[in-house]
Amino acid sequence: MITLQNFSANNRDRKIGNSLYRICRENDDKGKWYIHEIYHDAREWVGNNAHYSNELKEVIEQLKSFTKEKEVVSLRF
Repeated sequence: MITLQNFSANNRDRKIGNSLYRICRENDDKGKWYIHEIYHDAREWVGNNAHYSNELKEVIEQLKSFTKEKEVVSLRF
């Protein structure tokens, strides 16, 4: 589980089913934090970004609340 204390470049991903969620930042050392999702199954690849915030803690909490695939991808449609 990702927390504010253990978040790092090597600990920023969460996988649920066919979805890979990753916490990213607009720039390496500044900008808003956000969640990027890549979804892939045998038929489709799709990605999307959402849940932008200046606070890393808020983005981590949002990611921890996810329970299924396509939580970010579904916001595209």
